[in-house]
Amino acid sequence: MGYRRRPHRDRLATTSSIGLWSAAVTATARHLTLAPQVRAAQRLLGALLPTAVSAMIATSALWWSAIHPSVTVLVLGLVNLAQMIVIAPTRIGRAVRLGRRLRSAVGGATIINPSAQRRHGRHRA
Repeated sequence: MGYRRRPHRDRLATTSSIGLWSAAVTATARHLTLAPQVRAAQRLLGALLPTAVSAMIATSALWWSAIHPSVTVLVLGLVNLAQMIVIAPTRIGRAVRLGRRLRSAVGGATIINPSAQRRHGRHRA
């Protein structure tokens, strides 16, 4: 009997390492004195990189299920892909909004509540 890879253990290890990496980056960033533009870029990269890695994991699970017919791996890959499609836009949008807020703070026009400036539409204060 030869060695048989178990893709679900690989995904679990990869997901765990991404979580630990994110925690380490966040803890390190709190102790650094960075320009707001750099912090905005860090927030955006912090949202994009885990999304990209999750997409690669979902794609590899789908590829694995195509090579080695496995309904379980196919379902897990599809669920992971669907979850990523639902969560990623929110995560990236939040990072973009926080980045804009950080960059606008540099110009001296600090906007704490952007909806307070709107005078029309459903978003007026």
